[in-house]
Amino acid sequence: MCSSDLLPEAAETGGWLVRDEEAVAAQRGVVWELIKQVGQNLTQGVSLTSVTLPITISEPRSYLEMVADGWCYAPIYLKQAAVEADPVERMKNVITFAIAGLSNTCVVKKPFNPIVGETMEGLFADGTQIFCEQVSHHPPVTNWQVLGPGEMFHFYGSGELCASFRANSVKGHQEGIQDRKSTRLN
Repeated sequence: MCSSDLLPEAAETGGWLVRDEEAVAAQRGVVWELIKQVGQNLTQGVSLTSVTLPITISEPRSYLEMVADGWCYAPIYLKQAAVEADPVERMKNVITFAIAGLSNTCVVKKPFNPIVGETMEGLFADGTQIFCEQVSHHPPVTNWQVLGPGEMFHFYGSGELCASFRANSVKGHQEGIQDRKSTRLN
């Protein structure tokens, strides 16, 4: 892919380009604080597991809430998949659902890590319900269900959040089982 194929908002190397200079400056400050903590711990012989992330890098919501942002198109695309008779069209709607909400989960600040047993419930205007629960801390595993109105569809799964850091980037993804059941309305 060449850079002319990318959206104007994309970085030349791919991914999201953050244009908010204030947010970038704040994140650079966080990296400097982490470097200082690691350096102090190494010189004092303290375990690196005691390095903490400053609160300034977090948005005021939990990871469970952020994950649910990615499912905001369920009332449109999963409902359409549930009533579609053509299997190819059903698959197109499911894939569109999976991709459409991704931009809602790409945020500059990190969400708070949920605690084991934390739950989140949500309700869309059409009656679609969301249920999430944090079931493990190490590794961080979240279970969820998204139920369509009148049991029209049932999207459920379990995922482990994975993240890695490089010199100037953060990469995150989720590994786990996701499944969908739908009831065709005929």
